[in-house]
Amino acid sequence: MKRTLWISLAVTLGVLSTVVSYRVSKARAQGGEWTPFTAAMVERTYQEPGVGCATCGAPTAGPRILNYVHATRRDGSWVRDMKRQIMPDRGWGDMRVVMDYSAGARTSVDPSTESLTTYPYPRDVIAKLSTTPQACSTDPGAKHATFLGYDTVVVERTLRGSGDGDPGKITEWRAPELNCFALKHTLERELPGLRVRVEREALLVKEGDPFPDLFEIPAGYVQRSPSEVMAERGRRFPAEGLAAAPASDFETLDHTYRAAQKAR
Repeated sequence: MKRTLWISLAVTLGVLSTVVSYRVSKARAQGGEWTPFTAAMVERTYQEPGVGCATCGAPTAGPRILNYVHATRRDGSWVRDMKRQIMPDRGWGDMRVVMDYSAGARTSVDPSTESLTTYPYPRDVIAKLSTTPQACSTDPGAKHATFLGYDTVVVERTLRGSGDGDPGKITEWRAPELNCFALKHTLERELPGLRVRVEREALLVKEGDPFPDLFEIPAGYVQRSPSEVMAERGRRFPAEGLAAAPASDFETLDHTYRAAQKAR
């Protein structure tokens, strides 16, 4: 339970930002307005013993399920809003990641600690990210498939290897009508003793301007680094024991945060 909560908070703090953000590497055109929309999403994570692991036990009882909302504005800014039981007495709170191109920053919002973790972006990076995609794939012969009534371009790519297990494979079904947003996304990776599969897909899509409230940054929240957010969580909820998490768990997140703050 504690590890699951840590992972949930880490997602909001930005550890999976390369998955939820639009990639700079996509082919892009100059100018143009983004198609605004809101999508209800579900993400299922499956874990089972890897090949040759005789002592890893049986697969987990079922997938870990995360429901969230993704919304994109006309300027390309986007938000990922996740409702999680992170408040006192297992109350629900909206953990959000807001990428605001007009503000030039990505901000993680954690209501359980009233924290903001902001990553400013250089102007040249914002210029690339906020430019509408020209094509969903650099391969003119890419396969197409229909998903939720939208034509999608099926894109497969291999993750960079980390030296620990196989590099992993990602498959995305990108919709040209929705700025090449991936209506479906799968990740498969074999780690030492563990096989992981993540399936993310849209349940429904509503085109049109999203609710402005989704992009609002709460007033009165405190700017904190990822490790400071977790320490504050441990201070407010000592029964969870999160404050005792190894410092190494936060080194990469804190380094990224400090570098972004220094460059602003």
